[in-house]
Amino acid sequence: MIRFTFSLFFILLVISNSFGQNIKPNESLLTMADYQFKYYSKIRNTLLKDNYNNTILYFIVLPSFKAEFTFRIVKSKGENYGVVTRATENIWYSKDVENLDVKKFTSLMKSEDVDLLLKSSELILSKAEYTNDLNFTVDGVSYFLANNNKSGTFRTGDKISYYHVIKSLERIIEQIINEEDVSLDESEIKLLENFNKTTTNE
Repeated sequence: MIRFTFSLFFILLVISNSFGQNIKPNESLLTMADYQFKYYSKIRNTLLKDNYNNTILYFIVLPSFKAEFTFRIVKSKGENYGVVTRATENIWYSKDVENLDVKKFTSLMKSEDVDLLLKSSELILSKAEYTNDLNFTVDGVSYFLANNNKSGTFRTGDKISYYHVIKSLERIIEQIINEEDVSLDESEIKLLENFNKTTTNE
């Protein structure tokens, strides 16, 4: 009974301490493992090889088993475009990365939506910090968020704050892939506006 009580207390302690954490800075080239460097190089050469100079936001999604994909907001001739690049199979397990088929989807985005997402992303990235929060998840999804000045990362099992911003990005990606009209809905706009206002005033 004592062992059960202690175990339950430990689990609750971990959960309570993990809610509301910030995303972490990206791993340094000086400290990352060789396998990470090789894998991230494959991601860059496959999904980001047409890396636009006028990209203003990056969101990279790396599932453990499904195909990886990237989302970029690119500014061109006064317009904003959402660009999704997706591999047709998981790059980590691919035996022929050099010839891997990659699909690209592009759609025009509303400037007001882009402004909200850029502001929210800047606020999130400005709070990136190293933490000792425990994460027992073995497999899942790793996420990377970056603008032209900052970058950060988190993965499945991290109880990050601001997850509604990430969900908005994921929904936009889905809209672009499905060739739907790309826009934030009213509830997302209110959440982002409130987040931007309250976080700026902290």
